[in-house]
Amino acid sequence: MLLLDPSDVIKPSSSKMEGIGKVYDASEKTYGQGYWTIGAVALTENHRQPIPVYEKLYPCKKQGGQGTSAEMLEAMKYLRKVFNKDNTRVIDRGFDSKIILNGTIVCLHL
Repeated sequence: MLLLDPSDVIKPSSSKMEGIGKVYDASEKTYGQGYWTIGAVALTENHRQPIPVYEKLYPCKKQGGQGTSAEMLEAMKYLRKVFNKDNTRVIDRGFDSKIILNGTIVCLHL
């Protein structure tokens, strides 16, 4: 089983860190300084222990990044390339956007 989750890391006392940008902190319902991130873990068959298989920090569009949807598609393409298509994928928020659903359908035919 593969679990894929976009997230963020807020660094409220680190405004001078390299590449830091504005990030929405859902738990605080406000914006703060931090990083966007996306990660995936695989669960081992026998012990169900998570093993990190993909992790990326990325800049927002204002900072020259591709945007969250593009990063999600990139992560999904990586998982398709590395893992068997029969592995169950568990995805979190954001993967129900029209861009992701359309991109996923296109990527399935690659």
